[in-house]
Amino acid sequence: MKIRTLFYSILIIGLLLSCAVTKKYEEARASKSIQLYETYIVKYPKSKYLSKAKDELASLYEERDWSLAKAQIQLTDIKNFFWTIQIANTLLK
Repeated sequence: MKIRTLFYSILIIGLLLSCAVTKKYEEARASKSIQLYETYIVKYPKSKYLSKAKDELASLYEERDWSLAKAQIQLTDIKNFFWTIQIANTLLK
């Protein structure tokens, strides 16, 4: 009887922990937050969602880096534009 109770207790705890892992993964996925994914990966390194979480985190890094690169390119283009105008104005004087 005690073994059966222990077995069911362990089973219930395992199910509850599994639900918590799934919930945390779904939270990270819904938020699209780099920080939540990083926390999830560190906190649940043996999760069945680990591979998906790493792939999704890599995509988020790529999106972030691309956005930063685009902003930098635009800033460089604007600087070049004003530099060109300044040179043109100098030459026209």
